[in-house]
Amino acid sequence: MGDLFDVYRDNPDLIENSYRENSHAAYEDAGVTSEEDLNLLTVRNYVAGMTDAFAIERHAALFMSSERIIFS
Repeated sequence: MGDLFDVYRDNPDLIENSYRENSHAAYEDAGVTSEEDLNLLTVRNYVAGMTDAFAIERHAALFMSSERIIFS
């Protein structure tokens, strides 16, 4: 899971826009104001909420695919 967290932390645009927007709105309502904190909380919850099957699929797509995404 650490690999997934790192990728999504460094590339939050890989998380669906609607999820990011809803997460940011909820945390802003709770008083979180730092963009970095909003992103970290969003990534943490996104990865923690993955089913095993989805996490395995995403890991394979991100790290083992012949169409592997290149990270800067």
